[in-house]
Amino acid sequence: MRIHGGADVPWDFSTNANALGPCPVALQAVLQADRQRYPDARYTALIEALAQWHGVAPDRVLLGGSASELIMRLHIALRLLCADHALRVAVPQPAYGDYADSALACGHEVIEPSYSKPVDVQWHTLPSSPLGQGLLGEVLTQQLMPRTAVHVIDAAYQPLLLEGPCLPKSASDTAWSLWTPNKALGLCGVRGAYAISPAVGSPRWQALADQMRQLEPSWVLGAEGQAMLLAWVSESVQAWLADSLASLRKLKAKQLVLLESLRLAYQPSVTNFFVAQLSPDPVQQAKLFHALLAKGVALRDTSSMGLPGWARMRVHTDAAQSAFLSAWKSIK
Repeated sequence: MRIHGGADVPWDFSTNANALGPCPVALQAVLQADRQRYPDARYTALIEALAQWHGVAPDRVLLGGSASELIMRLHIALRLLCADHALRVAVPQPAYGDYADSALACGHEVIEPSYSKPVDVQWHTLPSSPLGQGLLGEVLTQQLMPRTAVHVIDAAYQPLLLEGPCLPKSASDTAWSLWTPNKALGLCGVRGAYAISPAVGSPRWQALADQMRQLEPSWVLGAEGQAMLLAWVSESVQAWLADSLASLRKLKAKQLVLLESLRLAYQPSVTNFFVAQLSPDPVQQAKLFHALLAKGVALRDTSSMGLPGWARMRVHTDAAQSAFLSAWKSIK
C-alpha cells in the first residue's frame, strides 16, 4: 500500500491535489447530494453530461468508483477475456504502483515499455506521475501506438497541466482514457472516476468494453461522487479551475525559487507537482523525510513508484511554503 495524504498532516505536500481547493461550487454540490436515496442505477444524466463534455457517444463512457477501481477492473476484464494465457502489460517507470500491482494480481506479466517487442497492454500517464512531465509528442504518435495492443491513458493530471499541450482528442479516439477530477477540484476524499473507451478499434476492444460493463458493481458511484462529476463539467467549475491554474503557476515559480535558495535539487515538470531531492545520500534523505513529517510537513516518498531517493512535492500555498521553510531550517 502506498500511503500519502491524511487529515492529520497540517502541511501536506504529498498529494497531487489542487492546493487551492476545494472548488466551492463542486464542494457545495457534494454537500447537497441526496444521501437518503440510491442514485439512478443507470446514471443516465451523468453519463450524458460527461459524454457531451468530451464530445463522445454516451456508450463510450464507463463510470468507476475511482481510478484504482477502474485499473483493477480493466486488468480483471483482460484476464477473463484471455484466460488461456498471461498478457504482457507494459508499465512506464517510474509510475503509479497500481498499474503493476493490479496487473500482477490478475496473473499478467508486467514489463517495462519496449517498442521493439510486442505487448498486449500499454499504460501511459499523461502527464506522468511522480515526475509531472509531459510526453505527448513521444507517446502518441501512430508509430508508438500499434492497434494490436490495448493502450490506456491515465489522464488524472490533464486538468492540472500548467504548461504544454493538452491531450488531443485523437488520442482518446484510439486509446482508453481514465479521468479522476477529484484531484483538480481539491476533493481527494470524494471518490469518483470514469473511463472513455476508444472510438475506433478491433472487435477485441469492443469485447473489453462489454466485459468492463459486466464487471461494474451496482451503484458504482455514491451520491457524493455523482454530484462531484456532474459539477465537474459545469461552466462555473471549469472557470474556477482555469483561475486556480493561473494562481498555481505563480505559486510554483515561488516554490522553485525557495528550493533553489535551500540548494535542494528538483526535476522540471509541467504540472502542479514535481520531484525534489532532500539529500543525494539515501540514508540522509530518509532521515530528513521523517524529520519533516515530525514537524507536520509531508512529502511523498517515490520509492514505491520506481523512483527511490526522491520525494514528490505538490505546489502549495504561500502559508504552506513558509511552513516548509520553517520546518527545514529547524532540522538542518
